[in-house]
Formats: sequence, C-alpha cells, structure tokens
Amino acid sequence: MTIQQGIKKLGNEAISSIVKEMLQLVDMDVFEGVDTNKLSAEEYNNIITSSMFLKEKYKADGEFEKLKSRLVAGGHLMDRTVYDRGASPTVSTIAVFILCCLAAQEKKAVAAADIPGAFLNALMPTTGKGVVRMKLNKFLSHVLVQIDPYYTKYLRTDGTIVVKLKRALYGCVESARLFYEKLKKDLENLGYKVNKSDMCIFSRRENDNSRTDIAVHVDDIFVTAKDEQTLDKVLIELEYIYKGLSVQRGKMINYLGMRLDFSENEKVKITMQKYVDDLMEFCAEITGVASSPAKQDLFTVIEDELLDDKQREFFHSTVAKFLYLGKRIRPDILTACAYLTRRVQKPSKSDYNKLCRLIQYVRGTRDMYLTLEPGNNLAIVAYIDASYGVHDDFKSHTGAVIGIGCSTVYSSSRKQKINTKSSTEAELVGLADSVGQAVWCKNFLEELGYQLEPTTIYQDNQSTIALVKNGQSNSDKTRHIAVRFFFVKDYVDNKQIKIEYM
Repeated sequence: MTIQQGIKKLGNEAISSIVKEMLQLVDMDVFEGVDTNKLSAEEYNNIITSSMFLKEKYKADGEFEKLKSRLVAGGHLMDRTVYDRGASPTVSTIAVFILCCLAAQEKKAVAAADIPGAFLNALMPTTGKGVVRMKLNKFLSHVLVQIDPYYTKYLRTDGTIVVKLKRALYGCVESARLFYEKLKKDLENLGYKVNKSDMCIFSRRENDNSRTDIAVHVDDIFVTAKDEQTLDKVLIELEYIYKGLSVQRGKMINYLGMRLDFSENEKVKITMQKYVDDLMEFCAEITGVASSPAKQDLFTVIEDELLDDKQREFFHSTVAKFLYLGKRIRPDILTACAYLTRRVQKPSKSDYNKLCRLIQYVRGTRDMYLTLEPGNNLAIVAYIDASYGVHDDFKSHTGAVIGIGCSTVYSSSRKQKINTKSSTEAELVGLADSVGQAVWCKNFLEELGYQLEPTTIYQDNQSTIALVKNGQSNSDKTRHIAVRFFFVKDYVDNKQIKIEYM
C-alpha cells in the first residue's frame, strides 16, 4: 500500500508504522541532509525519488504478524553503469529442503530469524560517483522534521528534503549485495564457512564437532543446530551483531512464506496454506473442481480467439502465482505450468480454459502439502524421463524428480530446447538437462561433510542407458546430441552418477 492507501485503510495504525520506520532511519544514521544549492548541475540532476510502502504481513498459516512500513529508494533512476556490484545471491529452495531433511533426520533444533532493517547495517559510499542523493516527499519530510528538528534547515520551498544516503536503503542498486557482503563477513568472523555449492549456506563445526547450518535469503535466515543449547549460543551471537533480531523457534516455524512443521518424528511437513487460500480468492470467479491439473490435450496449441487486455493480465499474473507454488510444494502442477508459461504473451481462449482446469484442480486439492522424510539413508536418487515429440513443434518434454530417501527436494517439468530424432535422443537430452542438478545435490551434501555413494539416476529407456554406458550408438548423432552424450558420460566415468533402468 502507498502512504495514502495505508492511512485511508488503517488510519493511526498506518501513521504509527510510518513514524516507526522513519525513527529507525534516524536512529541508525541512515542519511544526512543536503543543501541542494551547493550541488553541481550533474549532482542535482542525479537526485532520485523515494516512496514509502506499507504491507500487512501474515505468517504462512494465515495468522496476522505485523504492519510493516518501509522507505524505498527509487533505484530505477540510478545509473547502473556506476556500480560494479548489483544483484545479491539468495538461498535456493532445494538447499533449504535439504537442510530440512537433515534437521528432521538428525533431530536438530531449528529457528527462523528476521534481521530488522537489514540493509541499513551496510554502509554506502559517501564520496565519488557512487553517492546517492534522494528526495523525500512533503509528508515524509514533515515526519522527519517532527522526529529530528535538525532537518528543518534542509526544508526546501516545496516542502521536500533531499538527503544523502550513508547506509544501504532498500531500492538502491547495490543495497542487497552490500548487505550480503557484510553478513558474509560477520558470519565468517564467527567461524562459518560458505558452502561452495550455494553462496547463501554457511556452516560451522562446534566444539563438540556437531555442525550448525545457516541459510540466508536477504534478511531472512534459517538455522539448524545440534540442540536447543547450541541454538541459544548461535542466536545470542547473531543478536549481538544485529540488534532486535526477530526469532521463531520450536517445532513449527515460518520461513520464506512456507510453514515448516517438524512435529512428527524424522519428518518435516511443508505447507503454504495462506498463499493457497489467497490464490483461490484471487481466482474466485473460476468455480468448480477438477480431478487432474490438465487434460490429455495440454500441449495442443489452438490459436483461437485471443484474450483481451484485462484477461491477458489476469492470465499472466495467475500463471506466475501457480508456478511459484509449483516450484515450492506442489510439483504435481509443474507440467501444466510449463505449458501455460509459454503462452503468457498471447494467450487464447483455449489457453484460458487450460488455466481454469489448473485452478479447479488446486481448489479441489488445496490442502495438499509436501512431506520430507529422508529415512536413515542419505543416498540421492533422481528419476528423469522424457516424452518424445509431444509439443506442437515436435520438441520433447522432460520431467525430473530428485529425492533424498522419501523426500522430493527438487522437481522440474520443461519443454526441451532442441528437436531430437528419436525417443532415445530425447531421453539423452532430458538426462543432460537434469543430471547437473542431481550432481549439485551430491556436491552440496559432501561440502557439508557427508560421504555419499554415486547418485543413482533412474531411466526407463534401455537404449539411452546403453548409449551412455557403452559409448556408442547405432544411429547418427548431430553435434548438439553428441555434446550431451559426452556431458552425461563424463559424470558416469567419474563415478559421480550411475544410471539404472526402472
């Protein structure tokens, strides 16, 4: 919500939240006033705008958490060529799921924490071309003057104030990266090491040789430790560096919009009930339920009447929402999403009907969730399959599932990018496109200190298996097929994977 929308809806509660945000910025010395009369023409022209946004935050189970206000810089107005550090890494969902598996299996203590005003802990350049000057609107300038009269002398005739940023503010090009670098340095000073497979996983060996893991997604962190006492120590260390740390502990915690339920022995149940409920409300006009996410004609493209602008906007937004859900806890909808994402630019009535089918299916299965149950064996297994020539341009489709025990930690369903001449070649392309993720899982776990056997890849095409194992084929292969063949065969020869028939 904008300031106006927030005050209209929530009144004094919104104003209180805005003042709290501005007070935090002043207390943390985030900016200083600027006399615009002393700026050069170039400096004046590079002043960016800012906006205050309000958001009602809910936990993954739908419970109201808090009203959050945040001042955001108009980073879209910044010259990106000036900055050599842009996007910041964020933890992969597969890494989080693997940590959940390990925590469940080893009965670890878990916690989720939010670092308040995270970016503000990182310093911005205050000299040179990297300096950021930002204008506050009349309302925010008035609030700032009420909090700290020092800024009165910087009030301009139009009631606004221009400030120079001293700390990384949300919206700036470099802010996320600057904060990541600071957090990384802080964790390394505490004895943590970055996982080579995921820059946002940090691990440390404790005095008793147990391992503590921390996953980082911008300002949200997920911690697993041997027991509650070790977890106490970790959180105290973090609280010392980042004051006001907001912490969740226990058998049920919320992380990245997902509710992680560790209440059952050696299992973790992952739900997104609030997200699903909101999604169904967003799609309330499409009624009824369906028994499957798609019919047999899913990949059949029918170029009938195109949707109008409003319908196209709904189509695009809804498909993106379902894809987000599918990539996290609902792999059963990924194949339908794979087709629909290809149609968002020019969706037809036929495509809309297929989207309606997906909506009806999720409505009928809205209580489904993902359960991770690794069992006693940490062996990684992958199931990779391909459907030959099923798309309208005769390209094939690949599906892959990677698991640890009875845990699906990764799923994908996607159209292949090249044409193949046989089902054997299609299966080979599917292998080459998916095997890297399975090897990544093995490398990730080995980086954490686990010793693993070669990853087992299950395949249902014996010709493809023979091709990879024996190194020969009875048919001519084009160069792009040969490249994939050698790519997979190298992993087999190096004993990182083994391929078995199923």
